[in-house]
Amino acid sequence: MKSRFFGLSAKLALAVLAVGFTFTSCYDSQSDNVIVPVTPGEVVIPAPVYEITGYVTDFLTGSAIQGATVATPIGSASTDATGFYKLTSGNPASGTVEISASNYQSVSFTLSMTTIQTGMASYTVNASLKKDGYVDGVVVNQLGTGSETTVITAGLEELVNEGEETTKSVTLAVKQGARWNKGLTRADNSAFLNYIKAVYGISYVGEDFVPEEKTFDVKLAANSYVKSVVVTTEYVIEGFFMPGEAEANVIDRVLRTVIDPQFASIDHGHGHDHAHGHGGENAGGGVGGAE
Repeated sequence: MKSRFFGLSAKLALAVLAVGFTFTSCYDSQSDNVIVPVTPGEVVIPAPVYEITGYVTDFLTGSAIQGATVATPIGSASTDATGFYKLTSGNPASGTVEISASNYQSVSFTLSMTTIQTGMASYTVNASLKKDGYVDGVVVNQLGTGSETTVITAGLEELVNEGEETTKSVTLAVKQGARWNKGLTRADNSAFLNYIKAVYGISYVGEDFVPEEKTFDVKLAANSYVKSVVVTTEYVIEGFFMPGEAEANVIDRVLRTVIDPQFASIDHGHGHDHAHGHGGENAGGGVGGAE
């Protein structure tokens, strides 16, 4: 009785061992590899995988560059919204990795892959791209700050509230870009203008700030309207020494715009005239801003 039970147990143990060996001898990967059936005693070595990964970012801001093209000896790829790319191959290849993107200067690297028998060989190639027009060696000095104030009375017809407190939007022409600082600026120079556009994204540098329409939200108290908007333009004065030039380029560059609506109350008993601002002053006020 004991002998027969022991013999049966031994047979089951051998069967389990055999099945277990068959499964563990298969190479099963979740990365698109096919399970290859093997016979007991056979050892299967996974084929080698060569991988290139990395991130592409803006040289000045560090932000991700989406849609950058990465050309490598094992293929090409585009970066995603995070600036990431990934390439894999079953064969090694050495050569040049070139990374490019619209409105940026391309860069290239030399990559040498070492042949492996199995496993994964991973290579990381990151790149920080400089925008077109960027020049190395520019010295920037902040010389001061300034502000300008303008009072706007036209185009405010929509900023009227004859009910409960609410928020409305208004589109105003405000100052943007940069301008030459009179008395200090040298002659116009295309290299300098390209540099300003590359560094700050400013396409306009002229005699004065360029007007640009922007939308602001204004909070109106119950039964009130806006009779005027005080617009303040804040700017920084900067000097730029380009490499090889003895004279500085100086500009005023807009930092932000702040609006200060001037409110008046609506007197329903006597009527109101938006154009002439009839009605008593409202003690409340509102401030909006746009970077």
